Amino acid sequence: MFEKVLSAKLKLESLLPFIAISASSAPLLGLLGTVTGIINTFKLITVFGSGDVKSLSGGISEALITTEYGLIVAIPSLLLHAFLSRQARGMIDKMEKCAVSFINQLTKTPYRRSEDAE
Repeated sequence: MFEKVLSAKLKLESLLPFIAISASSAPLLGLLGTVTGIINTFKLITVFGSGDVKSLSGGISEALITTEYGLIVAIPSLLLHAFLSRQARGMIDKMEKCAVSFINQLTKTPYRRSEDAE
């Protein structure tokens, strides 16, 4: 019975690490895009100066868009991971409780020999 609970636990928790990695790495990827966007903006400032706002807007736009998409991925992933982890833990707890109560019931039930039953 313990073996069945363990195999069910592995199936329930199989994709949770992927969701957790997505939730933790998405803000970092957004931050990476922010840094590259700002670097591109400063490169343009050194070439054209700060007088031309249109040339600077591309780098700033890149920085903001990557930050936005990083958060768009991270926040739902974090919530999904928390929800699915709690659901999986609840199912595993119910299975363990049923297994323990089943074993306890077996130990309480008196054993009858086949000759006593006749």
